[in-house]
Amino acid sequence: MSKDEALDIAADKDLDLFCIAPQAKPPVCKILNFSKYKFEKKKAERENKSKNSRPNLDKEIKITPFTGQHDIETKTNQAKALLEKGWKLKLTVLLKGRMVDKVDVADAALQKMIDILKDYGTVEKAPTKEGKNYFCYMSPIKKKK
Repeated sequence: MSKDEALDIAADKDLDLFCIAPQAKPPVCKILNFSKYKFEKKKAERENKSKNSRPNLDKEIKITPFTGQHDIETKTNQAKALLEKGWKLKLTVLLKGRMVDKVDVADAALQKMIDILKDYGTVEKAPTKEGKNYFCYMSPIKKKK
């Protein structure tokens, strides 16, 4: 169809001629209400943005080897809620001063948290030490529907 014919049809229907693929041979055009098209496109972008508002980032829960029992319970309750929402967790034990050499103490503290959270998530990677941090990653358990 020629450009003039398409413009005449669009004018008869009080619509716009919109070129979708101008690089194509022949160019692809559509007769539509352009303002409605723009509105629908913006609406779809907003919906996609809200769905992707949570990128694939991890949440981090930090403790020290000397963190009290009640504080560990509070942190694990927060971790349970995050795992149930589908977040991945990074469980970190901060080592201070001379404690950097005592990996066994950090491992015991981290293992205590892992044992509490084993019903809500699985350890992705074995605990590792990097600088003053001893950490592991946990991902939520997939629920059967």
